[in-house]
Amino acid sequence: MEYYCTQCDGYHKLQKFDTVLHLCKQCAKPFKKRTKVIERILVHYSDVSVGDLMWYMKNPVIVTEILPNGWVVKDIATGRTRQIVVNMFDVFDNFVLFFRRFQDNNETDKN
Repeated sequence: MEYYCTQCDGYHKLQKFDTVLHLCKQCAKPFKKRTKVIERILVHYSDVSVGDLMWYMKNPVIVTEILPNGWVVKDIATGRTRQIVVNMFDVFDNFVLFFRRFQDNNETDKN
């Protein structure tokens, strides 16, 4: 039996077909790579809990809710609530720079 891939418009045997994504393994490769990046970001922030003080885009924020794919934060300076969602276009190194843990200046000084 052959399976149809909508991405490349081709028919493939079961060995070369991903039945979860319904794509051939060649077309499914980028999707799987992006999924691994999303999982890596969520694992990196797995210890973040409600009430934690974080930095987002150079503004201090408080985590008010944890979502399956991100967080809801409240900006301390403006009082606005934002939703930070990890999507398939995020890059791990860039995301870590934009959303990071808050450190007191006394902790970062080596005096």
